[in-house]
Amino acid sequence: MRFSLIAVLTLAAATQDVFAAHCRITDVAEDCCWGGNHGWDACRRQRKMRGMCRPSRMGSNYCRNVYREGPDGTQISISETCDADCCSTLTGEGIGCPK
Repeated sequence: MRFSLIAVLTLAAATQDVFAAHCRITDVAEDCCWGGNHGWDACRRQRKMRGMCRPSRMGSNYCRNVYREGPDGTQISISETCDADCCSTLTGEGIGCPK
């Protein structure tokens, strides 16, 4: 019983990291993070409601806080490979922002 609880908690923590990053304006783009210099600047350019871009609300969706596996197997932040407003968390490249 204890093993299954540990397994469930581990899977839940891993799933949160995978599905946490998204870009939302009116529509939601999954596997997306806010790029730019700090994340909030890209969010503010795309969203009209600036208060929604505060780190307390959107910080987990800033590319500097989202990681993927690099070519050598180490974890790198998406902001190291993408400077677009919206970046793919899968490829680390710029993508179109949601409308």
